[in-house]
Amino acid sequence: MLASLPLAVVCTAFSVSIGVDSRAVATAAVTSSALVVVQSAAEAPAAAPRAANVPAERVDALLAKIFGELRPAGLAVAVVDGGQVAYAKALGVANVDTGMPVTTRSLFHLASVTKPVVATAIMQLVEQGRLGLDDLVTRHLPYFRLADESSTTITLRQLLTHTSGLPDVEDYQWDEPEFDEEALERYVRGLSDRAMRSRPGTQFAYSNIGFGVLADVIAKVTETPFEEWVASVIFEPLRMASSTLLYDEVDRERLVTPHTRDAKLHLVVRSVFPYNRCHAASSTLYSNVEDLSRWMLVNLGRGKLDGQRILADATYDQLWRPGTDLTGRIGLCWFLAEREREPTIDHSGSDEGFRSEIVLIPGRQIGVVALANCDATDVHKVVEALLDLFLAAKPR
Repeated sequence: MLASLPLAVVCTAFSVSIGVDSRAVATAAVTSSALVVVQSAAEAPAAAPRAANVPAERVDALLAKIFGELRPAGLAVAVVDGGQVAYAKALGVANVDTGMPVTTRSLFHLASVTKPVVATAIMQLVEQGRLGLDDLVTRHLPYFRLADESSTTITLRQLLTHTSGLPDVEDYQWDEPEFDEEALERYVRGLSDRAMRSRPGTQFAYSNIGFGVLADVIAKVTETPFEEWVASVIFEPLRMASSTLLYDEVDRERLVTPHTRDAKLHLVVRSVFPYNRCHAASSTLYSNVEDLSRWMLVNLGRGKLDGQRILADATYDQLWRPGTDLTGRIGLCWFLAEREREPTIDHSGSDEGFRSEIVLIPGRQIGVVALANCDATDVHKVVEALLDLFLAAKPR
């Protein structure tokens, strides 16, 4: 029951210098009013702004207050600021039945926060000349088609910007997961009887299916299983040692349990864990706030961290600018908005038992991530509160 949850099972906040070069889910209505983002989202300053001076005790108090209001099962957060990890903390439990505490090393299912990792892998192949954003999907997957002939004209850019016209997933079959390497191609081939939602390039409509298709493209072009390829070109060079797209590789001792609320609003463990290998690219990255701090830092560093470069600086001019004339709200996968007249880059995630959100503000060199293992938890409230606190204390 809610009253029995330990309110402050915590892992100590830390601040570690990491040298880095300075430089909704959106099914809701999205309009071109965010075009103001275009000119500045990808233009990082010549020198990173100084970090905010926020005592850890102030952040602790704020987080404890929000935790008491939201009363999730577990919550983990991290803030990066000025090229370093400014704060990381975990509260609550990994499982309400066992009482195991959440730590900053606890592994969460990230849901759609997985997608920017996929976009990065695609852009790496674009940089290498192995893919083109305007390539037809059928150039790389000759077997790809839906019931509508127009599906054969879908491009990689349209998949990344959710303008392909593809439908969304109706049933993830979390209760009947597949684990074999062929699951992804089998899923893509199985789309042949699905109807398109619209003609390609004519409408914005969020589609998780599109990222499964992108994963299959990566697998075929690299001749490597999608999950292995992403690990080799992103997780390994960034030393994100705990992160994986494969459920079989997850450290079970650090994996948190999914929760929801019952009719009486009590926290209860979900009956299924959200994993199915064919949906890895849209949903099933497992990571923690320590690894995700490095993910935020490399993106705020426009592809470079600790001497490792995973993307060219100029590639961010494509990732973080509107990727379609249909809306100014989305770049290549990343969503674009504005906060205090500063462009923001974000993605959120939601699956059974989990909520996640990551927000970057390149012009202020700050990023926040929040992860919860209860699907009734408003992680956006957590992210907003942390941004308010750090931005208010951060010199311009």
